[in-house]
Parts: sequence; C-alpha cells; structure tokens
Amino acid sequence: MLRRGHLVGLLALGSCVVVPAGRGAEQGAAPLTPTPPGATTSDPLAAGPPAPAGALTITLRSGCPKSVRVRHGGRPAQGASATTVVDPHSAQPHRVQPGEELWLVDEADQDVSSTTVDAATREVEVRPKCDGFIRR
Repeated sequence: MLRRGHLVGLLALGSCVVVPAGRGAEQGAAPLTPTPPGATTSDPLAAGPPAPAGALTITLRSGCPKSVRVRHGGRPAQGASATTVVDPHSAQPHRVQPGEELWLVDEADQDVSSTTVDAATREVEVRPKCDGFIRR
C-alpha cells in the first residue's frame, strides 16, 4: 500500500519504482537500482566486456589431439597477428571481426592452413588431423 509520501516520490521519479530501504532485503532480494528510460538491462556476468563494433564471438574448437596455435589479425609471415593456443579437444569463445583470417601455424610459425570468418560463422574447428579448419 502506498502512502502519500511514497506516491509523491513515485510521481517525481517518473517511470522509476522506489522501494523503501529495508523492503525486500528481509526476503533476500537484491536492492533495486533505477534504470534510465530507454535503457535495457542484462546479466553483466554473461555479457562480458563490450565487443568492438561489428565484432563476432565464435567458438574456436579443436578436434586435434595436441595443442595447436591459431594466429589472427593478419598474415603470420608479416608479423601482424596475435596467437591463441587451443588445447586438445577443447572449445573456447573467441572474438573476431567479419572478414578476419584465422591461420593455423606449426611450431616454426609457418602457415599450415587458413580460413576467413564471415558474419554467418559461428564456429571454427581445427580438424582432427591438425591440418586445417572446419568452418560452420
């Protein structure tokens, strides 16, 4: 039941709901924080840090029985790329830009295979023979 003071506070805040201090806490509820009009809310733990504009999160998977190195961000021979180590039979999220190339490289940092990620790519897997990629 709203009292006159609560109703005035509710009207002053527009679309925000004010819960008096201590309310809800007895039942183990988290305190409420106002959300600005037009804003959306999400689980901050699930969202992670914001992705650069246009970035995709794909699953980088390995069917290979050994750890392999995947380079991205440019051709490995030109030295303009970063390296991700993918453990045997594992899967991990990986952020890429559409059009970015992924390179499978050997221990000597020589190109073994490459694939290009597009907007429809959701998963890139290192083949079981460790000799290339399967893009899905």
